[in-house]
This record gives sequence, structure tokens and C-alpha cells, in this order.
Amino acid sequence: MRGKTAPAWLLIGLLAGMTGETAAQDIIWNDLVQGYLEGRQLPFFHGGMEYSKPAFADLDGDGDGDLCLGGLEGKIQLFLNLGGNPPEWQRLASSLDNLDVGEHSAPAFWDCEADGDPDLFLGSEAGSIWFYANVGTAQAAAWSFQTANFCGITVDSSAAPLFHDLDADGDDDLLLGHAEGGGAHFRNFGGPVYPQWSFLTLFYDSLDLGEAFTACAADVNADSLDDLVVSSQEGELYYYRNIGPPQNPDYTNAGMVGAVGQNGAPALWDVDGDSDLDLISGQAAGNLVLYENQGTSACPSWGFAQNYFAFFDLGVHSMPVLADLDGDQDLDLVVGRADSGMCYLENVGAPDSAAWHLAVASFAGLNPPGREAPAFCDLDADGDLDLVVGCSDGTLKYLKNLGTPVLPVWDNPVSNYAGLWAGTDAAPVFGDVDDDGDPDLFVGCGFGTVFHLRNDGTPTSPAWTNLGCYPGMDVGDHSAPALDDLDLDGDLDFLIGSGDSLTTLSYYQNGGTPQWPSWDLTSSAFEGWDLGLYAGPCFGDLDGDGDRDLVLGGQGGGLRCKLRSGFVLNVDLVLLPLNPPIVVPPQGGAVGYRLMVSNNEPNPVNLAVWTRLTLPSGVTIGPLDSLTITMNPYNVFNQLLSWPVPDSFPAGTYTLSGYAGSGSQLVYDQDNFTFVKGDSLAVPPGGEDPLDLAFRLEDPHPNPFNEAVRVQYTLPAPGPAGLELYDLSGRRVAVLAEGWQAAGFHALEFHPQGLASGIYFLRLRAGRHLATAKLCYAR
Repeated sequence: MRGKTAPAWLLIGLLAGMTGETAAQDIIWNDLVQGYLEGRQLPFFHGGMEYSKPAFADLDGDGDGDLCLGGLEGKIQLFLNLGGNPPEWQRLASSLDNLDVGEHSAPAFWDCEADGDPDLFLGSEAGSIWFYANVGTAQAAAWSFQTANFCGITVDSSAAPLFHDLDADGDDDLLLGHAEGGGAHFRNFGGPVYPQWSFLTLFYDSLDLGEAFTACAADVNADSLDDLVVSSQEGELYYYRNIGPPQNPDYTNAGMVGAVGQNGAPALWDVDGDSDLDLISGQAAGNLVLYENQGTSACPSWGFAQNYFAFFDLGVHSMPVLADLDGDQDLDLVVGRADSGMCYLENVGAPDSAAWHLAVASFAGLNPPGREAPAFCDLDADGDLDLVVGCSDGTLKYLKNLGTPVLPVWDNPVSNYAGLWAGTDAAPVFGDVDDDGDPDLFVGCGFGTVFHLRNDGTPTSPAWTNLGCYPGMDVGDHSAPALDDLDLDGDLDFLIGSGDSLTTLSYYQNGGTPQWPSWDLTSSAFEGWDLGLYAGPCFGDLDGDGDRDLVLGGQGGGLRCKLRSGFVLNVDLVLLPLNPPIVVPPQGGAVGYRLMVSNNEPNPVNLAVWTRLTLPSGVTIGPLDSLTITMNPYNVFNQLLSWPVPDSFPAGTYTLSGYAGSGSQLVYDQDNFTFVKGDSLAVPPGGEDPLDLAFRLEDPHPNPFNEAVRVQYTLPAPGPAGLELYDLSGRRVAVLAEGWQAAGFHALEFHPQGLASGIYFLRLRAGRHLATAKLCYAR
């Protein structure tokens, strides 16, 4: 049931606190993880990792292998196989996202409980094995941590477990890779459900490949004998064929399958559904390498197929930039990396839905030593983009575009461009920060500062004046700057990545003007994001909504994407219970409250407003009320509402919450109050009734009054409080009490001076609590 709006006297104090200057708007960022590469869906903006270690198991009961990926940071990530040939992948959020085994997590699946679903084991750099039991089903895995020291089994370091029946006795044994270069063999002399382990040797079958041994096992040649594929720190993948017998395997080296760089981590799985086993290997650079079995189930022959299996990762230290390089009105990607050659990813999708094709692995014909940071700008005002590349030696290279906006042709590089030496790892970005119509140049560096090069030339012929490092702009080391108007005030702000241990972005807000910039550090942990080391930000509109999204590189070698989806509006919502404290009788009754919303924005806003009720059990129901309102600038909406509490509702404490936003996924502000139903607030033996310490304004006495009136009230907690008197026009005419007050009972006498006879209203406020009482003064 809705009532009429409140009288002016009730709103005066609230309006004073709810309106005022517009606060800076907060950007709403949404993570974009999925994308398309070469026509296949996969976690394109996965972020990358180092020292990847894959393991496969069917986690959703659909008959294909899903992927668990460990790595250097000690965490894991799960990927669902969406099917297809080659398969498509989706990043799966789970309760395992926050686990951390220290460093170098190495996953393995084994149904140790023989309940038909795979359990998860993680080797760690410390040498122990972490165990997570699958307490879900074969169709829906759910994980429960059991121990960080499975059965007390440890090796020196770099534990990489493999559970497999190595002696054909019907239960799985343990082969545990370790840093010394072999596989420690633990024989299971228990059973499939209750394993018991006996240590036999540090070097199974005398295999010693050097440091960081890893292995996988399967019958790859259809002879009913399980073979091995092994690797180590050198990254070479070797196939060891088992020549039997099953109870006492004997392995012979059948040759090297391939080499992945460093720290190979092999896994076998039929990727293409042709009934033979393909080989997937992790490596130090992080990306997964696929070797497709081009032979048969009886005679394997593995050949290199792709470098970016299941997710996109360019190795180490990615530095992206967005630019339309083919004149098709969508943004392409050029990514520098630690390895030689910048990668060009052409956007073959649309302006509002990117899809990527790896067109060139050595963009612009450059073959530099690595750790390049590209930047694009039309430096000669000829309508196409030129290229400036920051180099690992701290200098810049300039490549003039001799072609067109549709088909760039790059001139020979000019070294030592702008005469700048930044020390190490130059990272350039362009922006017209003085509003003179030509681009200025800023360059991050390995020292963590940012060089400012003012353009004193013209749009067609830049002339750079090196003003040195911008004062006060220092992120520790390896600064990577990006420019954008983040606060929508018409000038450019800085967002700077860092190689320091903070793993965050630093936000330097421009407090000056478009002509006279002045940057100050606003936050050294922008949005609280943990992005890993060497975050390299760049801006561009990837979803066609007119604002610039954020793409980030980093130490992991992959990319992250934060879509800018709007702003949190400066809106306040207040819920005021009527006649608190509210105690609903056991037979039920109505809870009355006032809903007030203030638009503190300089523009009209459209809002969704709704309420929900949390029951004593913790279950939330609603919405109870649902409104759509349009509010003018600096305007206040207020409405009296009530909700009937049924007699069937249990006794206890309830919370009624109100929300203002653009929908349930985006809340600008919220408020709540509690009430009690029934006799749930029993008086404890020898104690004080909690209701005696509830917020309360007693009826004044005498009323009407002449010379003086006695006012009594109770505060539930110490804090600032005020007791004020208003006339019928809403004008405050007296302050009876103000300031910090103790919790508990208060009483005072009010002697009016100079008041005219008439009706007045007392208002008691403390925090969000508000109570009123009517007074009649007769002189």
C-alpha cells in the first residue's frame, strides 16, 4: 500500500545531506574473457601464464576431455571443452579459482575414491601434493580441499604427479616428477579405494632427463602396454615405448617428438576424435603446443599443429596496442613480446564484435631482440598511421607509413627517434595533452618514470622537446603508460602499468585543463585489480558502444580485456522505517517505511528502484516493490510504502533492503533497516530487554505545553545525534540537543523563547535513524 508524499518538515535535514556537488563518476568495467581466434571460440583474453602444465579429464560428463591448467603462480584454471574439431573452449569459474599451492602447480586427475568422478591432485614447488576431492558428480564436478600433504609423500621440489597402473595389478601407482630430473616411483600395494604407498626409487626405469621431470602415460600404439611421453627443463619431448611385460615394464627410447623451448609438460588426449592420441605440452613461455598424431592408433607419428591450443598466449611480457590498420573501421591488435617479433592480429570481425586472425608474427618486417612496445600515431598528417616502437635498449624506432590507411607500407626504421634514451624498455604513447592540435609523446621506461616530450613542431612535422621525467610520476620500475579521459572532464588522464611487485595499475588524474595539464597520483591500485607483473595497458572501443575499453598485456604473455560498460551514477537511496523500532505481532501486520532517492547528477536519470526482504533464515525474497522513475537533476523522489508481513512468517529479525540502479546487475546505492516479528527478542536472565536500547523518541509531556516540555529519548549506540524543533513551514526554529551522545536513555526540558503559539514537530536523528513527535505550544 502506498501513501502520500512526506511533508516538508520531514525532508529538510535529509535533503541537506543528500544533495550537493556531483561526485566523480565511477566507471563500470566488465571482464571479457572469451573471444574468437581463427574462427574458434576460446579464452582469447585469458591473461596468459608461465610454466603451463596441462591435465585432461571429463568434468561435465559429455564424453570429451576438459582441461585443467597449472602454472608458475601456483594457481589453476579450468577450461570446458565445448566440442568441435578442433575443439572450442570456455573458461570455467569454480571454487578452485582462489587456491594457491605456492608456485609451480602441476595438476593430475585420479579417481582415488573409485566413485566414478575424477579427483584433483596438485604438485607444488615445495615438493608436496595437494588433494581436492570431487564431491560432485560425473556431470557436475564440485571440489573439497582435503590436504596439502597427500599421504605424506614429498620430493625435493617441483612435484609433478602422474597416477597410473604401472604394474598391471589393477590399482594406480604414483610417478612423481621432481627437480632432480627423474620420476620418483611409489608403488600402490593397497587397492583402488584405499591406496598404500611404498617408495621404490627416485628414478623410475632409470630415466633421468635433467631437472624438472614431467611425464604422461597411455597405450599409444595399441599393444595393451602403457607407454610414456616425458620431458624436462630442456623442453624436449621424448616418446618411450613400453616393450613389456605389463607387470614389469621395460621402456625403450623411440625418439624425440618435438621441443617446446623450456620446461615441457606433456599430456596425451585425442583432440580430433580420430581414435589416436595427440600430444599437448605446456612450457615455460606458457602457451600450449599441440602435436597432432598423424599416424594411427597402432603407429603414432606426431607433427606440430599449433602454438595456441585452448587459449591465447604469446609467451612472456606482452605489450598490446589497438589501431585500425586496414581501414575497415574496427580495431586490430599489434602485440610486442619478450621473444623477437611483434605479432599482428587482424580483426576480421566487426566494430562491435571482434574476431582475430594471427596475420603476421613479425609485424612491419622488424626482427628486434624482443620486449618491444608499439605505438601508432599519424605523425605527418597524411591520413594514415605511422609506427613508433619502444625498444628494450631504451630507444625508439620510427617507421613512416608510405602506404595508405587500408594497406600500410612501412619505411625502413629510423633508430634513436626523438633523440631519447630512456634507459631500458621504452614504452611510448601519444596524446595531445596541451590542446594545440599536434600529438605529444610520453615514454615509460625500466626505471618506472615517464618521460615527457612536448611537440613544438606542427601536425605535419613534429619537433620534440625533451622535458625529462614528469615530476612525481613514478611507479617503481617498468612503467607502461596509457592515456584516456577516464573522468570525462575533457582532458587526458594516465593509467600506468608497472613491473614492480604491486601488480596493479596507477591512476594519475589530470587536475589541470586540456591546455595546461597537471597530473597527480589518485590511486596506486586502480579498481583494485591484480594484473600480475608488467601490466601494459592500451585503450580502444572493442564493442562499438562509443567508449574506449581497456586491453592489457603482462608478464604472463596473454591479454586481458576490461569492457567499459557505463558509469555508476551519483544517486543516494534512503529507507526510513516509520515509528521505529518496528515489532510486528505474531499474528502479522504492516511494516511502513519511506523510500527516498536523490539524483545528485547534473543530468536527468532513469532509475530502477526495488526492495527485497531477508528472512530470519537468511533467504531473500522479492522484489516487494518495483518502480521505474525518471528524475531531474538534483531532484528528490520520496514515497510512503508499506508491506504486510503474513502471520505465517516465522518469528525473528528481518532486514528490508532498498536498491537504486539500472537493474539487478548494476546497483548505484542501497540502504536497509531491520524489524522484528513476534517475541524473538526475549529478555535474557538478569539482562536488559534489547528493545530498551532501541532508537526511540517518547511522547513529549505535557502536550500541549506552556512554560516547558519534557522530552525523553533512547539511543541504541554512541554517536552524533540531534534533537531539533520545526514549525509547520518546515523551518527549523530551535536545537534542543546536538553533537556526540552516549548510548542509552536521555531526558531534557525545553523552555521556548520567542516562539509563537501553534503546532510544532520534534525531530530526533542519529545516523540513519529518524523519529518525529508532534507538539502543541500555547503561550
